[in-house]
Amino acid sequence: MKDRLPLTLTLLTGILLFLAGCGASATPTPTPPLPTLALSALQTDTPTASPLPTATPGGK
Repeated sequence: MKDRLPLTLTLLTGILLFLAGCGASATPTPTPPLPTLALSALQTDTPTASPLPTATPGGK
């Protein structure tokens, strides 16, 4: 159970940074690193837990 905690924290941090990046892109704020950090965090978590690529768009 302890091994799952860092991954969960990383996922939550990535989601929060992604939401913060989306909010920052909507408003003209001088903080460009937020979306980049969110993308890098999401890219590192994608191979471990990603249910989206396995789902087919046709719903088959």
